[in-house]
Amino acid sequence: CLAQQQPLVDVYLVAHSHCDAGWLKTVDEYYTSEVRGILTQVFHHVSADQNKKFSWSEIVFFKRWWLEQSPATQLQFKKLVEDKRIEFIGAGWVQNDEAIAYYNSVIDQLTEGHQFILDTFGITPKIAWQIDPFGPSTVTPILFQEAGYRYLVLNRVDERAKTVFRAPPVDIPGSGNLIREKRFEFWWQASKSLPESCLFSHILDTFYTSPQICWPNVTNPIQSICTGFDFEADSGINPAITPENIAARADLFVNICKSRSQSYVHNKLMVPMGHDFAYRNASLQFTNIDYLISYINANYARYGITLKYATPSEYFEAVFKSTPSPQFPLVGASDFYPYTLCQMPDYANYNTCASYWSGYYTSYPELKRYSRERDALLRVGELLYSFSGADDFQQKQSLISPSSSKQLHQSTPSSPHAAVASLSSSRFHLLRELREASAVMTHHDAITGTSKVYVLDDYHDMLSNGTRAVNELIEQIMAGMLGRNGQLADVTVDGELMKHLPPGTITPVTFFNPLAWPRTEMAKMNISDKQDLMVYDALGSVVPSQIMAEAAGTERHLFFPVTLPPLAYGTYFVASIGGEETMLEGRASVVHADKLRADSFTMDNPYYR
Repeated sequence: CLAQQQPLVDVYLVAHSHCDAGWLKTVDEYYTSEVRGILTQVFHHVSADQNKKFSWSEIVFFKRWWLEQSPATQLQFKKLVEDKRIEFIGAGWVQNDEAIAYYNSVIDQLTEGHQFILDTFGITPKIAWQIDPFGPSTVTPILFQEAGYRYLVLNRVDERAKTVFRAPPVDIPGSGNLIREKRFEFWWQASKSLPESCLFSHILDTFYTSPQICWPNVTNPIQSICTGFDFEADSGINPAITPENIAARADLFVNICKSRSQSYVHNKLMVPMGHDFAYRNASLQFTNIDYLISYINANYARYGITLKYATPSEYFEAVFKSTPSPQFPLVGASDFYPYTLCQMPDYANYNTCASYWSGYYTSYPELKRYSRERDALLRVGELLYSFSGADDFQQKQSLISPSSSKQLHQSTPSSPHAAVASLSSSRFHLLRELREASAVMTHHDAITGTSKVYVLDDYHDMLSNGTRAVNELIEQIMAGMLGRNGQLADVTVDGELMKHLPPGTITPVTFFNPLAWPRTEMAKMNISDKQDLMVYDALGSVVPSQIMAEAAGTERHLFFPVTLPPLAYGTYFVASIGGEETMLEGRASVVHADKLRADSFTMDNPYYR
């Protein structure tokens, strides 16, 4: 009899809320107007019902909410995490873009989120949750596997692969191949040279929102007729569950689940229950979902499926208990770009799916450039911070006699560990602002430039504020490193300082190489329009230099080559000279850009002339 058999479909309802770190509102506006209330309501509802579970992703919001809570609330929340009723999925600072964000930045944003979760709850997230970035990259499974993830959940891939378009007005031969071939789950081996970087991946078979079904509109084929179960959305399309409609709504929900389950090689089905900033009215959401679960499970003999609240980890554990691993296909080193939507108006007008999401590769280039430059500055700040910590520790250690060296391994306030930790903590807060701003910039609506203009301006302000903090940190650290006999050096990162050098002064300029290999690059410094300069290295030897005057205006720049070994800093000396000294050999030559004519020089190489 049916009641004694395995369920035809075992449905895992994953309650979640996708909270963008900026898009139509700024990060701060989203938190105060939406996210604070979402987390508070979800916490109360999950705490009150042992059967409810919830999954959360973006730590940029969660950390802020967590720090506002009382010790009692924090203790209760920790118990929910311990009991696996609340799961952190992804748990990076944000859900990073995968096409534009540099891999170093992705690692940093994962670190920022994961470190907070590890410090607070003692856990490491195992589920990567990339449901909204505009196409998955091959870099993602490689990095995420190294970050300790076991499973990767994706969503935005070419809609022609996820959906069968074989009915007028849209008829696309070969569409829906993921459905026909049951390839929504696979092992993603994204690197031929790193075969061990293989991550089990799951593409959501529809979208990350609550279930919905649509039918062709006979009177207007371009506009479908839909109904669904997103109870916070339009109630005309997503009616609340009532005693009068529960049977019909349950029938529809079951039919959706059974249809979607046909796309998998097993009888487990993960169904997201949420949307963007969902559970602002958590009571409405949970109450209606409860009605569905209770009614469908009570009528198992009729429906042959079971429903329950679950986390993604619970789903994947059930999948691998029931399904041998070799049944899942192996996907090689291929990405899913460009992300494409197949919209009926496009097809009706152009006879093709014209909605290619590729403009964000290059949109708002100034913000992309500025973000990358801030990442480079952040690396300098982090390395100097690390070097200064080691230097501080060595100084503290030298003050301890050998007989008392065991104190080094004690955590007493008088130990050098504690002293250095206190100093490091006071400095680290200067790093954190840019670390968090840089992490936010990897968000799939930030670095892509797909947010509102005033939101993009807010991102820029966040980076600027972080820049000032890191520059202050660099000044503090270099003042100690360049100081002598216990005295701090007078250090500034002011790029305009060279404009104000009176004749007869010598100014040391220190450069830092944050890379792991030697570098020789041309330094460029802004100077005034009436300066004669010479440059010397640390040994007092003259360094060839040149002053370039811009074609228009009075801007002039000093150029000279700087050579540094790996992970090292070096000091050069710029002398401001005048009078008879202007005839000295080694004085910076002056070249006016407006004097450079096209026929005065030639640039070529063996391949192009």
